[in-house]
Amino acid sequence: AGLEAGRWAMTAAAVASPHCTTEGELGEEDHSMRQYFYSSSTLRVFCGICQRSDVRRVALLSTPSIFYALPPEAREKVWLLEFDRRWETGNDRFAFFDFRAPVDDLPASLRGACDLVVADPPHINVATLERYA
Repeated sequence: AGLEAGRWAMTAAAVASPHCTTEGELGEEDHSMRQYFYSSSTLRVFCGICQRSDVRRVALLSTPSIFYALPPEAREKVWLLEFDRRWETGNDRFAFFDFRAPVDDLPASLRGACDLVVADPPHINVATLERYA
């Protein structure tokens, strides 16, 4: 119980961090791709979790708003796996991700290498959720 309490305390401290913002970098939601970005309060929670010291490598599946809310130095341990290629240009932490494609299409260096995965599937149905699992 003590370890879990410590983890939650670290998360709460990181959530209080004021530098989780997506202003300027993210652009507009693309509703034709079922793309909706998180609120600032939700982003603070996700940023805090991604920045915990016990998290070594993060995969963000279909969650560009979290990636761009993180401060640049925190992105060094984060990969954005995304279908929308507009975030690929100038982003060495981008990997194209199509949930319908086989896992083997992902870069070999990322498969099984992340200890935190945050996913926001474009459809909430059993078939899509099974592909993300």
